[in-house]
Amino acid sequence: MAWCELVIRGVDEDLFARLRAASAAAGESVDETAIRLLREGLRVEGRVERFRRYVTWTEQDAREFDAALRAQRAVDPEAWASAG
Repeated sequence: MAWCELVIRGVDEDLFARLRAASAAAGESVDETAIRLLREGLRVEGRVERFRRYVTWTEQDAREFDAALRAQRAVDPEAWASAG
């Protein structure tokens, strides 16, 4: 993977102080913390983790997931009628 550089301008002092504090708490450089937070914010790692989890599902896991989705998508006609 090719590396790119990113310059962020206009960072206020409070935000930078928070970034430095988060870096110190995590034992990371400011750059490492910024990259980690960007990945988390953009859910890059989450997508990879979900993909790893989904490719290991059994047929039973998939059926249970589909059943849970169907239950969540059930519409209560009375609730909709009173909402309008």
